[in-house]
Amino acid sequence: MGTDRRPESARLAALAAYDVIGAGPDDPTIAELTSVCELAATVIDVPSAVINLFDDRFQHQVAAWGADPRPCRREESMCQTTLAAGHDVVVRDASADPRFASSPWVDGRLAEIRFYCSCILRSPDGHAIGTLCLFDTVPRDPDEAQIRAVRLLTRRVVDVLELRLRSAQLEARNDELLRSQDRLASFAGQISHDLKAPITAILGFTELLGDMEVIANDASANGYVGRCASAAQRMLAMIDDLLAFARVGATHTPVPNALDTVVPEALADLGGLADVADVSWSGPDVTADPNALRALLRNLLSNAINYRGNDRARISVTTEQVAESLVLRVVDHGPGIPAESRDEVVRPLVRLRRDVPGAGLGLAVVARIAVAHGGSLRLSETAGGGTTATVVLPR
Repeated sequence: MGTDRRPESARLAALAAYDVIGAGPDDPTIAELTSVCELAATVIDVPSAVINLFDDRFQHQVAAWGADPRPCRREESMCQTTLAAGHDVVVRDASADPRFASSPWVDGRLAEIRFYCSCILRSPDGHAIGTLCLFDTVPRDPDEAQIRAVRLLTRRVVDVLELRLRSAQLEARNDELLRSQDRLASFAGQISHDLKAPITAILGFTELLGDMEVIANDASANGYVGRCASAAQRMLAMIDDLLAFARVGATHTPVPNALDTVVPEALADLGGLADVADVSWSGPDVTADPNALRALLRNLLSNAINYRGNDRARISVTTEQVAESLVLRVVDHGPGIPAESRDEVVRPLVRLRRDVPGAGLGLAVVARIAVAHGGSLRLSETAGGGTTATVVLPR
């Protein structure tokens, strides 16, 4: 490996990142690598193939076909010669090659290898981390097509190792994301409490002011008090919306939810707003966290009712199984959302109309709930006018 230790330290770091040395035969990565060994042995028509990975002291046979995987010291390894040479090695009869004739794997002390083929495994950054090694106890003369096929399989080995690395990184990031979401929800809850207390006090004092005869008899003063109370109420609603948005993605427990239960609950949450809507529902149960699903429906129904125009809102909620997914649709027949605005309205704090109550978080909450369940949200036009919100969830 030379006297410059920096390349060696980088190589060892690349190897360690895969975290595969020492993994047992039941590990999915080892099972995949063993399959590659079997395929390589079949291509060359030899009885044995192994995948070797090299740390600073040992050669580790992490997967094998037709051989018992075992570690050995680097100085005893035939493949150490391959790594030192920096290129693949194919030898018809290792006992006749001065590089290998005295090896314990050739002279009978550990084995009597004759045919030997060793192809280097290189990480995406070019580090030589090991070999795909094939051998037999009799001399062999594979053709170029066979050797080329083995070299292609070395890429498959690295692909399997890279998949293991990326999966581990993704899992770590998901864990960190969950921790961040929990911290965000906790922080939002505390801030919500701290903000609500003074706003509630403002509402209490505005109510007292409104009951005072001098205020009640003064149209201007009474109007100012009413506007103050209205602003405080909007602020409370906005705080609740922000808190709901922050809590989306926290730990949830998916269970089957019947529409006959969850839709009426969502409507009940809307209070008097639901009185101006005709809502129907049908379809199979939705497997999701009950509170999250209720919030999702509450926001979609509220959005449809608030943007209904001057007529009563006509809304249908349907579910159906499509392949491996559950598709939930909330269909309204209001003015609809312009096609050019559909991507925009699912972003936080985006409002298409200022005369409609809300903080612009409803559809953002819906999108986050869908993603937290492994699904997605799509907005489209209802046939005849209106908006159809389609939530696709895993079955």
